[in-house]
Amino acid sequence: MLNFSDIHAPIYDALVKYAESSQASFHTPGHKGKKNHGDFFKIYPYDATELSCTDDLYAPEDCIAEAEEAASELFGSYHTFLSAGGASQCVKASLAEFAGKKVLFDRNIHFSAAAAIAFYDIDAVFVCGRCDPETGLPIPPSVNDFKSAFFENPDCEAVFLTSPNYFGISADCLAVRKFCDEKNITFIDDNSHGTHYRFCSNKSAFDGHHAHVVIDSAHKTLPVMTGGAFLHYNREVSLSVVRRRMMAAGSTSPSFPILASLDYGRAICAQKGETLYSDLCVSVAELKKELVSHGFLVADGENIDPLRLSVYFGADCEKVLSKIESENIYPEMAANGFLVFIITPFNKSSHLKLLKKALLSLEPVGSVEKFSERFTLPKRKMSIRNAFFAKKENVLPLDSANRISAEMIAFHEPPCIPLALPGEIISEDLASVLYKRNYGKVEVVVEK
Repeated sequence: MLNFSDIHAPIYDALVKYAESSQASFHTPGHKGKKNHGDFFKIYPYDATELSCTDDLYAPEDCIAEAEEAASELFGSYHTFLSAGGASQCVKASLAEFAGKKVLFDRNIHFSAAAAIAFYDIDAVFVCGRCDPETGLPIPPSVNDFKSAFFENPDCEAVFLTSPNYFGISADCLAVRKFCDEKNITFIDDNSHGTHYRFCSNKSAFDGHHAHVVIDSAHKTLPVMTGGAFLHYNREVSLSVVRRRMMAAGSTSPSFPILASLDYGRAICAQKGETLYSDLCVSVAELKKELVSHGFLVADGENIDPLRLSVYFGADCEKVLSKIESENIYPEMAANGFLVFIITPFNKSSHLKLLKKALLSLEPVGSVEKFSERFTLPKRKMSIRNAFFAKKENVLPLDSANRISAEMIAFHEPPCIPLALPGEIISEDLASVLYKRNYGKVEVVVEK
């Protein structure tokens, strides 16, 4: 049984003290801390706002400032900023520095990064990775891929990488950092799925925390409420400037319960993180090994998150997903024929046994179908920003084929990666996918 009663988390402590006081609340939020019927509403007394006793996220002087200092110490950063707006807020804030400038982007970017490109008129040059020859899963671009792109674009000022990706596959971030240092450009890593790498015993070149700027979607793998994220700067930066960028990219009314959980999760990891995560890495490695011995194809290797379990079921993946969900087992996603499970030390041991039993009861699929090892970028006709703000019309999916996209086309589900960006031609294949997936009407540019 985990016991963290002796943990000090300043934001959490401040909210508890506030909730337990007999205050007369004449400030937002409107519920005034009143507990309505049902357990859900027990959180209401902790849902505060910016007060002298709770501090201000964008101008911290008290408990939030202390929490940021503690996070900076834990992650070894120059400074760590807290976000209640998820990694999306951090992505947009980190890219604001490069408004109107050229940046090399891993094509496998989150929707928020694509939005930032349009909002900040960034001259984006996309770099594609490859597919793993055994699993067919996407691999982030290598340092050589970025070197080649830089050779053709020597005026770029930053590299933006997504590592690890949704399947837990990472790039050699240490090599990318060294290259960026050599060229005096900024390395930003969307490390949303790799916050826990800091606490795994097998620290390696694949840890995204090697980057100059690191985005951690802490709620994905730490004991943090949804929406809690860190933005780390591993180089000197103006704190006030970054805070204003964070405020512009997110809500000016951040959720204090989310901030408290972020602070509390940080405190847990500071005290017991390495033990909790390192021990679990051993258990998950044993599970992967057993699945492989029974004929399952499991994504694994030194560049794979030791706590990400991706099991291949091919064309039957959706059927398998429905079956295990009927047993109350819910994976992160089903994609590319794989069921993907995010495992953390806060999964119950009984649930892990249930997962193992359920998987071993299924019929294994040992190999993937043939696939292309390279991604093909859609053809571009306009800049992302110009197309995003161009005159547009809404058309049915099949009528969008061969038209210029005016939106970031993505499904609101993992992996939330744009299939086409503004200014790119929508292929007939993509139009067909949108139709089959009931995407709804598509925004396309009205051409003169």
